[in-house]
Amino acid sequence: GANGVVLITTKRGKAGEAKFSYDGMVALSHQNKRLDMMNLREYAEYYNDFVANGYSRTNNWYADPSVLGIGTNWQDAIFRTALQNQHQIAAQGGTDKVQYYVSGSYLNQEGTLIGSDFRRFSVRANLDAQLKWWLKLGLSANFTDTDEDLKLADGEQGIINYSLTTLPDIPIYDIDGNYSSIVREGYTNPNPIALAMLDDIKLRRKKLTGNIFFDVTPIKNLV
Repeated sequence: GANGVVLITTKRGKAGEAKFSYDGMVALSHQNKRLDMMNLREYAEYYNDFVANGYSRTNNWYADPSVLGIGTNWQDAIFRTALQNQHQIAAQGGTDKVQYYVSGSYLNQEGTLIGSDFRRFSVRANLDAQLKWWLKLGLSANFTDTDEDLKLADGEQGIINYSLTTLPDIPIYDIDGNYSSIVREGYTNPNPIALAMLDDIKLRRKKLTGNIFFDVTPIKNLV
């Protein structure tokens, strides 16, 4: 299994007419607990305390905190309520001599960090054949194709760290609708939203697995 989804790989075909089945699910993921960050007005008051105690220089942006709003909450901006959906179609049937089980599934899962996603497509086939009264053949094959959009979330240069250290008086976008540049005297931070949306880190994997087995029954009740 991967990304919280359990893969059922033991289902085998049964003799009889072809039977079709469908399984589907939809889920939402959300970050319920976050750090309590200062908004713009609170940060301005905090900064002015530093100025009053001689630890920093006066900044006209923060001179009158009462006229300031809440500013940008970068932590809230980088997270989202993520949608996940999965669908599987299967068919099984066969005769007394040969039984089959075939399934195909698709998973699309958004990450709670903006710009991150996971997609998986898989096909599985199981075949059982009674070749002789004493000899049974079994085949299983599984193909999986996964595609991930990854983000550098943790560490000093991770998106989450930048969302906690970027000043709240900086907007996400400038007046032209482009991502705001974050460059101040003595202060440089990448725009966390730009970092999340423009960074292109992809992981593509294809995997084919299978096995074959024989059941031999030389005498009754001994396999």
